Amino acid sequence: MTNTKLNQINQHIEQIIQQDRQNGDLKSILMQQYGFRGADWVAHHCNYLQAYIQFAPGNLINMWKAAHAYGREKEIAPIVDMLIHYFFKSDDYIPDRFGAIGWLDDAYLCNYTLELINRKCKTQFGYHLLDFDFEPCNAAVAPFLGNTLQAIQRDAEQAVNKTENWNAVELLAGAVIGGLLLYGMMNSGNNNSSGSGGGSYSRQVDSQIAALTSGTDLYPF
Repeated sequence: MTNTKLNQINQHIEQIIQQDRQNGDLKSILMQQYGFRGADWVAHHCNYLQAYIQFAPGNLINMWKAAHAYGREKEIAPIVDMLIHYFFKSDDYIPDRFGAIGWLDDAYLCNYTLELINRKCKTQFGYHLLDFDFEPCNAAVAPFLGNTLQAIQRDAEQAVNKTENWNAVELLAGAVIGGLLLYGMMNSGNNNSSGSGGGSYSRQVDSQIAALTSGTDLYPF
């Protein structure tokens, strides 16, 4: 049932973004709010937000794959259920009837929750459940959420902190260090950069778009 719902969300978001690329609604909204920054800036960030929204369900699917692969559905299932419920809730912080912009809060809640899970696993057990750095992507989107940002972050933090079985996840450390981190090293070489040093903001956004739109599974299964 979970897989079916996740696939439904993924297909629906795909359609929403395809429609937005045709009708230009998100670009029009950005132009109204940020037109003073110029057409190139608006087009650049419109592309980024579309990619961010489009690939959020895929990120969630990959997290669910990771949980299933290591037999940890029990720990992750309540969080996945919360995110699925929010995706299906049409009258949320930014109502879905507004088109692509109405799905920005859904995507941020999803990706920010995954960031928190990665952070918790890294702090407690020395690994990331997903081999992807969500923090710079989420940081780039946060300013566009206005006064809904704190409420969305609160919901994500409550969902992750409410999970009672994090101690059990410690059993994963050996398998993940031996498999996931090796996979990450093979795919990233010796690059240990956190993204905080060097390069312009524009290049950072470009690299994030490339990562989001790479079409590559974030988990090696």
